[in-house]
Amino acid sequence: MLIYACAVFSAIAFEAVDSTTVVLAWVFIVSRLAYLVCYWLDYATTRSEVWIIGMVAAFSIAVRAVL
Repeated sequence: MLIYACAVFSAIAFEAVDSTTVVLAWVFIVSRLAYLVCYWLDYATTRSEVWIIGMVAAFSIAVRAVL
């Protein structure tokens, strides 16, 4: 969550918030919820894939803020 928070704050600080950034933020949130469900159901491989999707979304927000 720290990576996501830093990415969102940097996007706001650099005034880089647009529709793509909002979609990426929602992708991160949904992936975290899916991660929780996968954890409860003990789907290890799917949980890892969902985690990667969330991290890619968070880093994409940060990259969009800098560029």
